[in-house]
Amino acid sequence: MTRHVPSLHRPSLHRVPRSLGVVVLALSAGAAAVAFTTPASASGDDPAAQSISAGQRPAIIVSGKKATKGNDGTLPNISPESVIGADGRKKVADTTTYPARAIGQIEFGQDGAQYICTGWLIDKNSILTSGHCSFTPDGVTGNVIDYASFAPGRNRLVDPYSSCPVYEVFAPLAWRRDGSVKNDWSVMQLGTNNAGTVTTCDVGTTVGWFGISWTAGDNALTGDSATVQGYPGDKAFGTQWTMSGTIFKSTKQMVYYKMDTAGGQSGSPIFDPTGANCGGSPCGMAVHSYGVGLAGPGANANAGPRITQTSFTTITNYAAGNG
Repeated sequence: MTRHVPSLHRPSLHRVPRSLGVVVLALSAGAAAVAFTTPASASGDDPAAQSISAGQRPAIIVSGKKATKGNDGTLPNISPESVIGADGRKKVADTTTYPARAIGQIEFGQDGAQYICTGWLIDKNSILTSGHCSFTPDGVTGNVIDYASFAPGRNRLVDPYSSCPVYEVFAPLAWRRDGSVKNDWSVMQLGTNNAGTVTTCDVGTTVGWFGISWTAGDNALTGDSATVQGYPGDKAFGTQWTMSGTIFKSTKQMVYYKMDTAGGQSGSPIFDPTGANCGGSPCGMAVHSYGVGLAGPGANANAGPRITQTSFTTITNYAAGNG
């Protein structure tokens, strides 16, 4: 039997080799010691059909749109090919301010190679990123990465909040098996798992996290204000860059935009900085994953999968399992 895995448009993916850039650093000792496999809750059926026992995080309803409220960290309880025209990105000078400190650089290894991506906290222990930063689709259940670490608010060689190892990753079967661009997202759980004893990182209680939201309709986000922010590989290693603009086009499961990005920014939040749907918190609406070159609206625009009602439920339920 021959399995066919759809093209992943690899030239435009925003996961890049760790060596791309100007400096190569060793992964933290904690991350290097971590090995993990696909969690039981992520194997088998599509996660949209799974019942995850962790229970859903408390959510708020705003204008008929379901959302989680972010946290600003002050309440501890709570391919260059996609630079479109002139480069409009701006360097984030102070990454210790919110929400910049809730965005971090991911370093990970897979099959003997090292890579970088971007991730963003959605609660105190969980980050959202691209599916291709966690799994390479293989026509079955996905080839999982070997290890990873997350450094929130990294600024060149300085990690103001240290870094957290990743002990478990999750992505939809539609990504892991088939490479579906509409499902190219992943949740990473932060902490360590030693012989079944999990110690969480809890860095979100210090730096805060983003809210996330969904709203239905093909064009529901078209024309909306948005910001893309992360760690591009075409800039100095460990520097965070941002650009704001509008959503060029939205479909049921994707958004397209002409805000500039580059390899290494895979997993960056596409967010509404006003937080209109997240109780005033910066509100993630999608995950940046692709440069120009996708079919349709993506031919000349960057793109990422939207947070839909289905993925919202899956993401929040799975993240809740980490405290």
